[in-house]
Parts: sequence; C-alpha cells; structure tokens
Amino acid sequence: MKKLVILLGLVLALYGNSFKNAIKLAKKTDRLILVEIHSEYCKYSQNMRKKVFKDQGVRKLIRKNYVLFRVNIDRDIRGLPKHLYTERTPTYYFLSSDGKKTVEEIIGEMKKKDFIWFLRETYIDCHPKGKTRKKDKK
Repeated sequence: MKKLVILLGLVLALYGNSFKNAIKLAKKTDRLILVEIHSEYCKYSQNMRKKVFKDQGVRKLIRKNYVLFRVNIDRDIRGLPKHLYTERTPTYYFLSSDGKKTVEEIIGEMKKKDFIWFLRETYIDCHPKGKTRKKDKK
C-alpha cells in the first residue's frame, strides 16, 4: 500500500494532476505539499532539475515528507491557486497539508545542500511529527 501511495505521488508530480488531488494525498499520507513552479525556458529551473531534483537524497526526502506538485507556467497553470501564481521561476512553496498555509517560499536556484537543508528544516518546523523529531534530537 505504501508503494502505491508513493507511486500515486510521483504520477501526480509528473502529470500535474489537480491541486485538489495533491491536498487529498497530503492529508491522507500526512505530508506537507511542495509546489514547484518552473519554466522550460528558464535556465535556473533547468539547473534545479539537473543538479538538485535528480539527486537520490533529495528525491527520498521529498517522497518521505512532501507531496510534490509541479507546475510548468509555460504550459498549464489552471490547477494552481491564484495566491501561488508567480512569473518568477523557479519558485518553491512549502504548504501545509490542507494547502491553505504557505509555510516557506524559495525563489530561484539553490545548491543541493541548501535545498536539502530547507526540505529538512521546513518539515521539522511545520509538521507535528517534525517537531517531535526535533525534541528527540535535543
């Protein structure tokens, strides 16, 4: 069942299903939502894809803690809530499981180690399970 949920998350990310489906999956699997807004014509978006998102460590962190919702602003923004629309790419929004609260926003290209830091710290700071983990580490 866990593999099926992960596969569903990957399909959702790859085919840009609806934002409502991302919320449903995030609630069901108790994860935060990571919205990636990119452009196929933006060299910074391309660099993030090649240098950061292809890394197995990054992919593992995202699969474990987030539902990834990718939006290509050159093709289709219909499913994107208006408050998340931007022309600056790449932009990453870290959202609560219900999609209502933006807990972090990153604009532009980042090094892999910095993006991994954001993935970890945002989850620890914004997810109830992450807060428990932070207390355990002290």
